[in-house]
Formats: sequence, C-alpha cells, structure tokens
Amino acid sequence: NKSLHKINLKESKSFSKLLKKGLLKLDNVVDFHGYRLNDAKIALKNFVIMSYKSNYKNILVITGKGQNNSGALKNELPNWLCQKEVSKYIISFMHAPKNLGGEGAVLIRVKNKNKSLA
Repeated sequence: NKSLHKINLKESKSFSKLLKKGLLKLDNVVDFHGYRLNDAKIALKNFVIMSYKSNYKNILVITGKGQNNSGALKNELPNWLCQKEVSKYIISFMHAPKNLGGEGAVLIRVKNKNKSLA
C-alpha cells in the first residue's frame, strides 16, 4: 500500500502545520462520497488539472474512510495521485488534519501553473 507522503516530506509537514494554524487556506474541495472507482478516478484527474489551471495551491479531496476504515476510494487515491498524468501537477499530498477530515480526506499541494511542469 502506497504511503500518503509524496516527494517532498519536509514541505508536506510545514504545509500541514500552516493549515492547522490557519495561516493557509483551502482553495478548493471535492467530495467523492458515493462515487464509483472509475468515476472518481476520472473526476480526480479533472479536479487536479482544473485546480492547476485555476492556480489553486491547496486542495482537499474527501473520500471518506469506508467500512472498517478500508474504503476502496481511500485506498486507491494515493495510487492515482502517483500516476504521471496527475502527479505532474502536484507537489505533495498527505492525510488531512483531523479538523479537515483526517484519514478520510487528502490534502494536495498543487504546482504553480506559471512554472514549467517537470
């Protein structure tokens, strides 16, 4: 099972701390409760790309935890975020703090559209 920490762990930790202190705001939120896996995967890709094009930096994806904390969306989301067609738009991702959904949500830091995609 893939970890919910991608690439820049130090950046992710400071990102989380700033959000908890209220010094950063969420730019956009999507809730995938009730989505089927394939529909959620397509919607996630579109949401990340739209957020990138809109120059949103901090986005939240709500998956829910699923039954017994083992929901399919919760488990698949990290895999989708690591795929090249999505990962090229993001800096990092991690579980949201408790006040934003905890393990049932993922915070994503989106790249700046004014910088080249790597």
